[in-house]
Amino acid sequence: MIGRLALVVAIALAGCVPQLQESTADGNHIVTTWSRLFGLKATRWNNVEVARATCPDGYILLNETIGRDANGNFRRWEYGCLAP
Repeated sequence: MIGRLALVVAIALAGCVPQLQESTADGNHIVTTWSRLFGLKATRWNNVEVARATCPDGYILLNETIGRDANGNFRRWEYGCLAP
């Protein structure tokens, strides 16, 4: 049973995981998630999780880009952390 659960989790993570995380010169952050199995809606939730982990006191979305490149469909967020 645990082996099946691990397989399901692995498949879910392979379907939609942040592929790129970086910081900008002005202190903001960027996360880009490519959609593999679950579509662009799932990329939003993935980006939310990354932003929450990066900014425990909250974040503000500064820019959102949805597009397609050689790696497939993606959602890119530029966000800033709120001050505590």
